[in-house]
Amino acid sequence: MPGPFVAAFDRLSRDIPFQAIGDDGGGIRVAGRGPRALILLPGIVGAADALAALADGLDGHTRVAFVTYPRVESLDAMLAWLEQVRARMAGQSRIAVYGGSYGGLVVQAWLRRAPASLGDIVISGTGPPEVARADKNARTLSLVRRAPMAAWRLALRTAVRVTTRRAPDREIWRAFYGRAIDGLAKADLVSRYRVVIDLDRMGPPSFSDLVPWRGRLLVLEGARDGVARERARAALRTTYPQATFHVFDDVGHGMALDRPDEWLHVVSGFLRQAPID
Repeated sequence: MPGPFVAAFDRLSRDIPFQAIGDDGGGIRVAGRGPRALILLPGIVGAADALAALADGLDGHTRVAFVTYPRVESLDAMLAWLEQVRARMAGQSRIAVYGGSYGGLVVQAWLRRAPASLGDIVISGTGPPEVARADKNARTLSLVRRAPMAAWRLALRTAVRVTTRRAPDREIWRAFYGRAIDGLAKADLVSRYRVVIDLDRMGPPSFSDLVPWRGRLLVLEGARDGVARERARAALRTTYPQATFHVFDDVGHGMALDRPDEWLHVVSGFLRQAPID
């Protein structure tokens, strides 16, 4: 019988309407109730709905916006779009943000650009932006443009199979992510690589960048993560020495799907500790 993660995903995708923001394909689904707000940024596939159980875990405390990324030309355009999402959710008050994998990189760029606007942050399965990586990602972007989309879909499906191999309900999640991958256009991947190149060139936040920020940071790590590898995880500890770190033992990149109960307990517990503004 499918677990509560699947049931929450089914309700979100079936019952919650999609709210378009702008004309570039981006938008949100909003679930849960409460005086606080959270924006959830997914990985590069863009399947935020998989984490719908977080809205149940925070119900009565926090409204959660599950993001579908727009097709944008630059990091500046992405951050401007996210400010529209923030305004839709909470006006000018500080707002919490969860970023997984690619979304974790975007959150860090947003924090550097607008530290006074953001509240508590959770990042999962990611590392800090790296200036030295920008040229490598530029070469990957060139490959994205040249190679057929079928090849990229196959690569993404393979990554999903590896990531979900220990997950409860893994066949359900593989089918869900498969549909999400089938829905990706080359323009989506091009957009996301452009954003990554820009944020790598900008680099991680410095101490002075974060002085106006009054939030807390929770970093989730999979001890066997083959995407955010040990070097990236160590760099996060250097970049954010004030953060709280939670390590999922014997887990790879798919922490939420591999250990749904532990993930939900840790994330919802951290976010519920925040005072109401």
